[in-house]
Parts: sequence; C-alpha cells; structure tokens
Amino acid sequence: MGRPKQYATPAARQAAYRQRWQAEMVAVNRMSLEAWEARLSRLCAAIVQAANAGDLLACHLRRTHEADMIDTLTEWFAKRRKEVSIEDN
Repeated sequence: MGRPKQYATPAARQAAYRQRWQAEMVAVNRMSLEAWEARLSRLCAAIVQAANAGDLLACHLRRTHEADMIDTLTEWFAKRRKEVSIEDN
C-alpha cells in the first residue's frame, strides 16, 4: 500500500513549496551585497597586513575565514567590556 498523498493537486504542492521558500529565503540587493563583501575583504586584508607587521590584536584575529575573524573580534570586544566594567568598580 502506497503512502497517502500529501497534496491533492500539483498546484497545491507548488503553492506549499512557494510558501516554504518564501519563509526561508530573503531577497537581497546584489549591489549592496557585493559592496558589503568588498568592505569585508578590505577589513580582512588590513588585519592580515597588521598581523604581519606584529600587531597583537591582528595576530589574535587572523583566521582563515572572514566569519571566524568576525567571531573572534566580537569575543574580544565582549571580553574587553567585562574587563573595563570590572576596572570601573
């Protein structure tokens, strides 16, 4: 015995697909995305150059992927915020 049909018609199946797709996807302006990626690439290149010059923070931030650099930078600022708030007390 086969599995019962989930959708009564092909149109209903297509409508469900479009609804799932719309819930999961975001429309992005390609020019804005490309500009963002270019800025991120410049930031990463600057971090690598600073690390090569011996900057301690840049050495700590240097990673193989941009997302790792951003995560490390975020963690550094969060840790620094805690250090500053402890010094204030």
